Amino acid sequence: MKKREGLAVKKINETVSAPTSFMVFNINQTLNGAAMSMLYAGVFPEKVDTLVCLDLARAEVTRPETVGLRLRKTVGKLLKYEAAIVAGPEKPFTYEVAIEKSISGSFGSLNRNACELLFKRGLKQVDGGYVFRRDRRLMAAPLTLTPKEDQLAMAREVTANVLIIKFAQGPDFESRDNFMEHVENLKTKAKNVCFVEVDGTHHVHLTNPNRVASIISDFFNAPSSNPHTSVQS
Repeated sequence: MKKREGLAVKKINETVSAPTSFMVFNINQTLNGAAMSMLYAGVFPEKVDTLVCLDLARAEVTRPETVGLRLRKTVGKLLKYEAAIVAGPEKPFTYEVAIEKSISGSFGSLNRNACELLFKRGLKQVDGGYVFRRDRRLMAAPLTLTPKEDQLAMAREVTANVLIIKFAQGPDFESRDNFMEHVENLKTKAKNVCFVEVDGTHHVHLTNPNRVASIISDFFNAPSSNPHTSVQS
């Protein structure tokens, strides 16, 4: 979990929130959004009314047997990307190459339409072609890690209405038992916990939004008086 991401959410909250509760929605194509939002909802439960997480329920947990190797690889990648940034801007490429890079980088999870949607904010036209707007250092795994026990403790503090939509063909960073353990711990104080599994890859909300749109809409429109509901489809 990157500290600056949690700080960013806190700053947004302090800037735009009214006296009423602040809603945090995670409708995002990346894993970090769900992890960051879940952490925020546990640290500042009074600030969050409704939390929607797509394909992830928390940050990747620490594994003692591999943490040293992971940190070693991450440091190497960060130094590599920082050296490239210092050396100068990325070499521009064509729009079609940007499409190919995005689809291959997502292991086929994205399609052309999804790429074009992401490019509205994520791609910038420069002399000679296009470049991505993202910070290249984000391609490295975060150096800060959060143990499972700590995340479970924070999950037990969440008081929001929580919807977690897991994509059946999405990435699995931990066992299903561990994933569902986090879901169960959310039920300690959360007003409502709803878990739904849908068919699709990690970007199905972009490639087939109809599969998740009605689930999210129904969740927002349904009364929260039926707590701790677990739904599978």
